[in-house]
Amino acid sequence: MTQSKKVQFQVHKQDVIVELRDSKKGVYWSYPDTLTQSGPFNDERIAIEDAKLYSTYGTTTKQLLKVGSLYPKPSRYTGGYNNGRVM
Repeated sequence: MTQSKKVQFQVHKQDVIVELRDSKKGVYWSYPDTLTQSGPFNDERIAIEDAKLYSTYGTTTKQLLKVGSLYPKPSRYTGGYNNGRVM
């Protein structure tokens, strides 16, 4: 049986809540009410740092996070779904 607990932190002056689940393989994190999980991590501290990084930049890929990277690219969408059209 896995244990679960919620952790709250701030990213860009907004509160973010993630749920940590402890299992035999390690610690997993996910946003509340979602099916996707990230992990396993060796301990809770590493899982929380990963959640903060993903919540801040939308990725944890080291290549995209390098200094001078063109990521994140500016959005090409001007609002809503735009009926699938790129503006």
